[in-house]
Amino acid sequence: MLSRIAGPSALLLLFSCSVSTHNPENPREPAPPPPKQAILLHLSPGTTLGLDLRIAGARSRRVQALRTWIGESLAQSPWLDVARDPDHPLRLVVQGELPSDQIPQGTLTTILVRMDAPPLPIKGVHFTGDTLLQALDQLCRRTRLALGEPWETLRKNDKSCRLLVSDQEAVAEAVGQSLELSKRGRLLNALGLLQRAVRMDRGCALGLSLLAGLRLDLGFPRKALELVLKMKDLERRASPTALHRAARVWLMANQSYEGLLGLAEKDLALRPYDPNILFTKALALSLQARWKEALPLLRRLRVRLPQSPGLLFCLGHALLAQGKGDEAQKILPQIQKRLPAWPALRFEALVQFHRGDYASLNQLLEDLRRKPLGKHPRVRLEISLMQASLWIQKALQEGEQNKSLNRAGRRLLEAVTQLRSQPRNLVNEQTLLPGLAWTMIQMGMAKSCRQALATLPANPGRQKKRNAPALVALSLCDVAQGKTVGKAVARDLDSMGLGFWNKRLLALRLEKEGRFQMALSLLRDISGNTKDPSLIYDIIKIQKQLGNLQEFMPSLGDLEKKLWTPRMDKPRLSPLLSPKRSFILFKIAQMRGTASVKKY
Repeated sequence: MLSRIAGPSALLLLFSCSVSTHNPENPREPAPPPPKQAILLHLSPGTTLGLDLRIAGARSRRVQALRTWIGESLAQSPWLDVARDPDHPLRLVVQGELPSDQIPQGTLTTILVRMDAPPLPIKGVHFTGDTLLQALDQLCRRTRLALGEPWETLRKNDKSCRLLVSDQEAVAEAVGQSLELSKRGRLLNALGLLQRAVRMDRGCALGLSLLAGLRLDLGFPRKALELVLKMKDLERRASPTALHRAARVWLMANQSYEGLLGLAEKDLALRPYDPNILFTKALALSLQARWKEALPLLRRLRVRLPQSPGLLFCLGHALLAQGKGDEAQKILPQIQKRLPAWPALRFEALVQFHRGDYASLNQLLEDLRRKPLGKHPRVRLEISLMQASLWIQKALQEGEQNKSLNRAGRRLLEAVTQLRSQPRNLVNEQTLLPGLAWTMIQMGMAKSCRQALATLPANPGRQKKRNAPALVALSLCDVAQGKTVGKAVARDLDSMGLGFWNKRLLALRLEKEGRFQMALSLLRDISGNTKDPSLIYDIIKIQKQLGNLQEFMPSLGDLEKKLWTPRMDKPRLSPLLSPKRSFILFKIAQMRGTASVKKY
């Protein structure tokens, strides 16, 4: 990754929410003396204000630019929380008119609108067309002081909107419109607008940070990192939120989820009410599968960020993890509306899988097969994996076992066949093919699997990483059919860094010969170096053969709970997308005498 260019620690030092005792406009100048502060209404720290603009005779695009300038100027305050929501029960209305040919001087006034009290006029400014941005800075500064923000916090967070956004109206309008489109799930449209804004003003730190986040959301981490690096020299033009967003993108792209939580805790000490930083904390907890801690924070943030696609996605997974499938089903329409098609469909499938609604899930996947999206090779592969997993789970239902497992087996063969033409997936998903082979062997399909694997590359050489999964899968099938792994294959596995598979293959052969104690000893030797649930299951299975009930029964519950826990950081670890994990859950349910899906 691009962390070789600039280390994460150096970037975090740059992007942490810093404060200054100097003038933000010119750090070399000392801060101006505090003005006389006339507080009209002392709002509590962290009060959320909706922002509503009512500008007479102004075009919608110009109003969008004004909203961006005013919103960013107010949002730099650590004292107030400003939302782009004109319907909030407590809102700040900015009303007036702009200069024109008929009106040489414009006027803008801030008014606080409350549900249980008459509107409260706060501050107003007069300006000409050339002094609009200075007037906006003055209006926002006076309004913050009038609502009770201490001079100390304002002085440390008082950059001009021309710095925070841009002095070009077209840039401010494009950035504001992109934010609205992102909330509605139109990410590609938002991407185009942000790219245009950054081209017009290459020093727009707000646009760069938003564009980096969008690039990451769309699956382009390297491009996101390149955009973050461009912000190294733009600290003067960046708001605390933009700097935090850039650091979040950097850590997310480098999959440093513990660092992400550390960033959130550090910045919350300075800006405890910032919803973007609170979301970073919730996101970090979600990516670490700490769902019990994440869920209350996500519920609280949903009130503040009801249209955030990322928050809804995290909340949906958290609800599933806590066994609240019905609640996850209720927010599904919002997720479908605001997320790209494939992530939304995959989450819908996950909800139905956790709720045990296999008929609806199968119909959803069959319909998807006939759509253009379902023709994409990666999507076709995942459809086959999901259908295999659902039929394995459906086998728990009374009278359905043989029929369902046969259907699952056909989907597993289909997935193996599809992998022949997807070498990139063989490289990127090193455990996928061995996992499919292991599952088919457990289902008594070793011969069929061996035949399907025959055309896959298995010889070591320049493409070792591509050939390794096929070599492991072929060896598993051979041992399952009573064959011995030759010395040449064992050397090849060692040369590929897969020496532990030699022990595992030997343990499989010993198990078939009835030498359970030796097989168990071998598997325990390598269990500390892997988190593969199939290895843990193999150990439990042998313990059952040896009659060690007190040892393997507690392990079943721990393994079952772990497998059912949703993983946002690695979706392939879900039993829905991993037939291997689905089969292990199926066998655990049989061992425990459970005839239904266990939800956590």
